[in-house]
Amino acid sequence: MAHETESLHAETLAISFGYDPAQSFGAVKPPVFLTTTYVYPSAEHAKAVHEAYFDAAPPPEGGGYIYSRLNHPNLDMVERRLAALDRAEDAAIFSSGMAAITAVTLEHLRPGDTVLHSRPIYGGVDNLLYARLSAFGVAPVGIENALDERAMNAAVETAAQQGPIALIMLETPANPTASIADIALAARMSRQIGERQAGRRPLVTVDNTFLGPFVQTPLAHGADLTITALTKYCGGHSDLLAGGVSGAKVLTEPLKKLRMVLGSHLDPFSSWLLLR
Repeated sequence: MAHETESLHAETLAISFGYDPAQSFGAVKPPVFLTTTYVYPSAEHAKAVHEAYFDAAPPPEGGGYIYSRLNHPNLDMVERRLAALDRAEDAAIFSSGMAAITAVTLEHLRPGDTVLHSRPIYGGVDNLLYARLSAFGVAPVGIENALDERAMNAAVETAAQQGPIALIMLETPANPTASIADIALAARMSRQIGERQAGRRPLVTVDNTFLGPFVQTPLAHGADLTITALTKYCGGHSDLLAGGVSGAKVLTEPLKKLRMVLGSHLDPFSSWLLLR
């Protein structure tokens, strides 16, 4: 993805990337595909579409969709555009920012794990970590000052006493205090933790909602995943809820499979609104 878009300005990507008018009767702007199911030219094509989605087989010529809870054309467009803006290989879009964050935690945290997080952290995430995931044996540990290496080390030691560290979750700037975290420092600490944990390196996730892809690119500073509540500045009109996760395809694809089970995809109409 990056090599296709690195020479293009964010303004250009935001307006048109991810949509091919040739696939929609030449319409200048994307249409909204309000359908739940799809037809196929043949049974063989239907089989190939299903095998491509469920078994990672090569997609058939012309592609195809199965059911809109799995994927749909408007969702594809939004994901390609967000990935381009975040300078990522791929993106997964969800029905809200919290749905995106919840998917990341469910995919990467297991009972007995610990998760480091910057302070303060969004209230919904605080509730998820301390009132929900803690009930399943996940221990959250806050970093008092995510700009200070000593404070980061202290949090690492506290967390390591409770279990393996699986995630480092940063929110920078934080909502609503605008507190800042050092993404590159967290990435460096993640590598050091990985050495201590026999190669199990905690992923670094960054909630980039308050700056968005026009101002900050967390992946360029060492983050593994960029998480954005698209409801806010990326949505821009206060008329939709959405969330996105950008990063390497090996990390986003499992989130899309989990999204299928949770039913937390973004619907076609909201995806179409978001494309504005």
